[in-house]
Amino acid sequence: VLLSTFFLVMEIISIKTVIDNINRTEEEIQDLNEKLIYLKGFEKNMEEMLKNLDKLKKALPESPEISEVILTLKELALENSIKINEIRFEENKTEGLLNKLPLNISITGEYFEILEFIDKIKEKERIFTFDSIYIEKDDDTQELTADIYLNTYNLISK
Repeated sequence: VLLSTFFLVMEIISIKTVIDNINRTEEEIQDLNEKLIYLKGFEKNMEEMLKNLDKLKKALPESPEISEVILTLKELALENSIKINEIRFEENKTEGLLNKLPLNISITGEYFEILEFIDKIKEKERIFTFDSIYIEKDDDTQELTADIYLNTYNLISK
């Protein structure tokens, strides 16, 4: 009887150990399930975050991309019947983590075309800020010439 009680107690201890292991495994599975749900939510948002990152890189590229700026301005001028007389870039200025690229654009066109050209620059993904705009009318040709002083920016690579 004593021997059978000993085996019974040993069996009970063994079963309790198995039950404890099962409970720990269930807790681990629950924890992993919660992590999986979190990761699936992150994965769902990752595509949107990558799109936002792409927009930010276009707004503030990692290099000045002067040729891209010139191409953008020429395309906008063509779309708005504007003649570009000159595009002149000034010396870059560092402002914190940004490289400020001042430029001057001299254009010729009609008043509303000039306004539309300016509006289209403001709508571009790349960041442009305007310092000043001067518009003059040529009394001989009746054409308007605008000198636009603006800035664009890029991130400073470290």
